[in-house]
Amino acid sequence: MGRGSVADIGTDHALLPIYLVQRGHPRALASDIKEGPCQRARTNIYTYGLHGKIKVVCCPGLDAVDDFKPDNIVIAGMGGEMIASILAASSYPKASKCRLVLQPQSMQDVLRRYLGDNGFVIEKENVVLDGGKYYQLISAVYDGVVRQFTDPEYKLGALNLKRASDNPTDADIGWLGGQLANAKRRIAGRLETCNDTPEQKRDIELASVIEKILSKVE
Repeated sequence: MGRGSVADIGTDHALLPIYLVQRGHPRALASDIKEGPCQRARTNIYTYGLHGKIKVVCCPGLDAVDDFKPDNIVIAGMGGEMIASILAASSYPKASKCRLVLQPQSMQDVLRRYLGDNGFVIEKENVVLDGGKYYQLISAVYDGVVRQFTDPEYKLGALNLKRASDNPTDADIGWLGGQLANAKRRIAGRLETCNDTPEQKRDIELASVIEKILSKVE
């Protein structure tokens, strides 16, 4: 993430804006659609003495970013489909070419497809293990170039797969092992009833890609 201003969408307790401002970001926007989280955010911000640097706005999606003009937008802890719909409802990410830092909890393929179809380049991807769960992180910027990927790349991330193939982290290996087990379970569950479906073919391709990567680290 760049060192400029930050908008945290779906901020809840505003812990991320507080953390970022404490570490040098000049100002932040803490936005949430519900008043309860916004009030918790205000309380925490005042507790840390940062009410002069962090603004709290209770509104849907990116409604507040046009006035705040952040250099970075963070949307974390939502499904990929929801994140894509939030981005699609605002012209700011494209017009400003701000950096997007996204953490989809599910439907990562839907989010990556939206980014590729709408001219956003994925510059960085990472997988982290926290509290026993694996999370995919995506950093993207608008450049106007439409991109397409394979089904495994939409689901797991082209940059994640390249890193895992060339120089995997422990998190990469554990995450891919879990993804492989899930794909094989879905494949086995369809064998007797719907073995020749697009979903089955996608899972077979996904399992093949992961097995090829993991074979290099065994």
